[in-house]
Amino acid sequence: MTATNVILLAKYREKPSRRKPAHPANDLSFMRPRRPKGTGIDYWVVEGTGTYGADCDKGHQLAEEYLAYAGEHSTYGNATLLGSIVNDMLIRCKETGKLSGIEIAFLGHVNRHAVAAAVVLGGRLTTG
Repeated sequence: MTATNVILLAKYREKPSRRKPAHPANDLSFMRPRRPKGTGIDYWVVEGTGTYGADCDKGHQLAEEYLAYAGEHSTYGNATLLGSIVNDMLIRCKETGKLSGIEIAFLGHVNRHAVAAAVVLGGRLTTG
């Protein structure tokens, strides 16, 4: 009986997808695969507008893009994506010595969402 049930269930199982999983370097506007191919990813390829307010608007838009992507593709690899983005932000900021409005707005917007998630979870976050 068990073997029959397994066979019957197999008929209803979804077919595995042949599509490659989403990759942020191809899906997010502010990231690019490094050249030559196979040498990694540039996680923060962003140009400022020259105006602080416009840069902040751009940072908010990029944060929304990141948050939507992370929500749609909650994989183990994407769980570390924000750290890689921030690392490349800091590398880029070494040139100017400071964060621009784009980075400040991006991080502030992501932080607001993190705080909202923490409130919804009601302190049930665990470390470890």
